[in-house]
Amino acid sequence: MNRNAEPVEVDVAIHEETDAALRVSAAGRLPIWLPRSRIRLETGAGADCTVMATMPRWLAEENGLI
Repeated sequence: MNRNAEPVEVDVAIHEETDAALRVSAAGRLPIWLPRSRIRLETGAGADCTVMATMPRWLAEENGLI
């Protein structure tokens, strides 16, 4: 498996949701939009909460989440 494709877990705060994307922030950083198709959230996640999100390493790095 490509190192950049391996999954990472990031605690994120969810600020907004659409059918296609989530606006999230991590560790006091500015909120960013992530495509729902690329992330998996801990069960029970919804707006205005902090949850664990699993995503490819490249996506987390590209968006400054890790």
